[in-house]
Amino acid sequence: MRFFLIAVLAGYIVFPAVKAHCENTASAVPQDPMALMTLAHDKNGMIGPDLKPWHVHGIYHGYKNGKPEYEGSYEEWWVSPARYKVSFINSKQVQTDYATGTALLRDGTQEWLNGPELLLRGSLVEPLPDPGQLKQFTLVRSEQKVGKAKSRIECVSFTYPVRANLQVTGDFYPAACLEPSLPVLRVFAHGSQRIVYDDLVLFQGHYVAKKILIAINGKPEASLDLDVVELLKGSPETILSAPSSALPVDLSRIEFKESKNQWPALLKRAVPVYPQPAKDRRIEGSVTIQATIGADGHVETAKPIDGPEVLRGASLDAVRQWTYIPLEVLGQPRPFTIEIHVIFSMG
Repeated sequence: MRFFLIAVLAGYIVFPAVKAHCENTASAVPQDPMALMTLAHDKNGMIGPDLKPWHVHGIYHGYKNGKPEYEGSYEEWWVSPARYKVSFINSKQVQTDYATGTALLRDGTQEWLNGPELLLRGSLVEPLPDPGQLKQFTLVRSEQKVGKAKSRIECVSFTYPVRANLQVTGDFYPAACLEPSLPVLRVFAHGSQRIVYDDLVLFQGHYVAKKILIAINGKPEASLDLDVVELLKGSPETILSAPSSALPVDLSRIEFKESKNQWPALLKRAVPVYPQPAKDRRIEGSVTIQATIGADGHVETAKPIDGPEVLRGASLDAVRQWTYIPLEVLGQPRPFTIEIHVIFSMG
């Protein structure tokens, strides 16, 4: 696997900082990759039955062509997976969600955000897939050396069968990379996307990254810098009380207009077969697929809505094999509809 992003951002990842925060919690890291990923899932992020209510605040940035495009603030008050308040504010939109335990109310922009906001939030709160979903993969553990100092990092790739004539590189598969002696997540990689975790702190027995950087093809796509990570102060009932302007969200119709910023998160993908008639005629282009993803992350329905006719069948065949990390709202996995763009290029 190629970790070129880490080399480029060597100053962003400071391995001794992790040890300084977490050295008192060092324990034997499991050698079995599934046991390691289960431990890492339980110890990274900010959800779990052992957590008391918490509050975080930070500043995030969206990038365009690797350069900052806009800045926003993210704030969350969390009581349980079904009770929380999440706010995103930037120059383009303002949105605050109030999860009451039984309903979701939304103030401000009513559409589901399709920028980096939800990806950043998910990368912070639950950065790794649930171990139950990893049973469909063959987990392969390896050690990598990164940066000028050749620091070691432990990686677990989530591999799966691909068609016989398809050649893929190591970074085709999703992979989680951890500290060599602690179950601390440093990088989650999939294809062209890298999510880098830095400035780790130990909060209620969980490793939390105060700095998160998302890059695609080696260029920054979004970043989050937390300045507050603390226990919840004040009454949850008061904090989570929604204003009269907040409207109920129909959770039976969750729609994302396009798969921008790779959210919701794709975990397993199939590469389409380039149709020979299209090759012969040198037809290139993008096919837009509207797909419904079930609560288990698998594609339930899919149909093409745009793109060259000769490329649509191959696009459908591929997308129907994709698997997403389940989208959870109010602590429950929910089906959602998304637009997927499948690109064909003669290269």
